Amino acid sequence: MGNINLLMVKHSQMESERILLRPVLLDDAEDMYEYTSDEETTRFIYDQHTDIILELAFNTLALERVFAEHDIRNSASGKVLSRLGMTYEGTRRRNHIVKGVLTDSAHYSILKEEYAK
Repeated sequence: MGNINLLMVKHSQMESERILLRPVLLDDAEDMYEYTSDEETTRFIYDQHTDIILELAFNTLALERVFAEHDIRNSASGKVLSRLGMTYEGTRRRNHIVKGVLTDSAHYSILKEEYAK
């Protein structure tokens, strides 16, 4: 029958004129969160998701700390991080480039024990 792993890779995606079925990638997380956090979409399947990477980070990958940052001009992102239970740690000045402009970024983190609460 041959190497099963080779067969799985060879047949890991199917494509037609209107659809592409392929394995899920980490890049898909935000799009998947969009529909998995919708109560109506998930009503008969599972509890809606309230966060993307935290469950995976703490329970699957066994990390002790997760951190995130956002451009300080986007305060809505800071509100999302706070709602997830993350703590504001400070602002790094001129930390990254966005569209050719050096911008400041606000840093947040959450520890495993804080997430467990």
